[in-house]
Amino acid sequence: MFPLIIYVYATVYMRWMADDWCIIDNFRQYGNLGGLRFYYTTWSGRFANYLTTGLVEPTGLTSVIVLTAGLLIVWWIALFGIIRIIAQARKIASPFALSAIVSSLVIVGMLNAALNPIQSVYWFGGSTGYFIPLVLLTFYIWLVARHIAYSQTKRIRTFSLIGAGVLLFFVSGYMEDLGLIQAVCLGLALLLMRRSRPLLLIRGLVLAGFIGTIAGLAINVLGPGNYVRLFVDIPKAAPQTLKFDPKVFAVGILGSPVTTAVFTAIRWPLAPIALIFIPAFIAYRFDPHKLGKWNVRRSLKWLLLIIYVQLVISMTGYMVITKGLPAGRLWFIPEYILFCGYVVGGYLFGLSFKNTIDNKENIWIGWLVAVLMFLVVLTSVNKVLDLVSGLKSYAEAWDNREGAIFANVSSPTPIAVDYILNIAGLDEVSDDPHFWPNSCIAQYHNVSAIVAGNP
Repeated sequence: MFPLIIYVYATVYMRWMADDWCIIDNFRQYGNLGGLRFYYTTWSGRFANYLTTGLVEPTGLTSVIVLTAGLLIVWWIALFGIIRIIAQARKIASPFALSAIVSSLVIVGMLNAALNPIQSVYWFGGSTGYFIPLVLLTFYIWLVARHIAYSQTKRIRTFSLIGAGVLLFFVSGYMEDLGLIQAVCLGLALLLMRRSRPLLLIRGLVLAGFIGTIAGLAINVLGPGNYVRLFVDIPKAAPQTLKFDPKVFAVGILGSPVTTAVFTAIRWPLAPIALIFIPAFIAYRFDPHKLGKWNVRRSLKWLLLIIYVQLVISMTGYMVITKGLPAGRLWFIPEYILFCGYVVGGYLFGLSFKNTIDNKENIWIGWLVAVLMFLVVLTSVNKVLDLVSGLKSYAEAWDNREGAIFANVSSPTPIAVDYILNIAGLDEVSDDPHFWPNSCIAQYHNVSAIVAGNP
């Protein structure tokens, strides 16, 4: 929990970066609906993305900081709720504590291993496409799990049906890849649901989610801005999409589970070890229900297939168009899919060893898991403190630059500011007053021009 608290604290150093300035300018100019229409028709069909940024960013940095910190907490609560329901259903001892451990492990692991955590979470322009929809999708799964585990009043069921449809409508509007994954998974769930009587309790929620997903996905994909962006603003994209690249198809798309696992393990080597073996130990030590090895193998095969299909879907669109590996933030969704697969696979693995190891070996295994958890906390604290240090340094430089701009806001000549190295790897103010960040920041502050010294 301690590293997660620091990750939440790190949000206080969030600042406007790159596209944020331009988005605020355009929504100021066109208004909320006009700004949404502008982006939808000229740049991207991700209506939920720009609706969120257009509503939140103009209200100031404090709103963005509070929203991001709140969403990190909501993410933890939703994951904790899902895992606790499963733990209680399997009559696991200490379900609260163990659920808290696993949910914290998943989120801290996500932030530790993210290829670019700042672009994915701490830059609002990026979080609306990756972090926010994952939180909403997790919340939807928690909602469904609660309806399986607990009886609900008619009023709550009605609100839940509406909420399920709205949640997944917006998730599809944030990111089309998640919309495709949802459509496939929910469609299959509806087809298979007739064979399982307990699942009939949630058929309405699944159907509402499916309808919301299809509606949001259709609005997203059919957005005119997608085609303007691909075939006008990026003219090379059209012939690339028609050309088959076997290397990209084999390594990037079909091999996406391997690349995702390798890149995240490089960022945090403990990721696969901790996310597999800690749940395996919990299943082995605390789950009273046995699961035969044959059932485990069958379940693992299905799990691997599901994870593989989801990862391929999540990577296909970008790599088909660009013929290259995605930017760091685009790996956040595949990483979440993979890490959830690690946890479920590890738990199934642990169930296959239930009651097959003597007490002396139990003690040694317990000590090994304790050492592993200590290493998880130690390495996580180191990584999050590095993140906080970088964000704080950038925020201080950013604040100084803002002070220099405000002090010279009435200057008829270009305002000279210090160059800032962007901690997220995004474009920053340069010595060219016509460079797009320069133009957007100048327009934001209503000054003639802004230039930065050479780095």
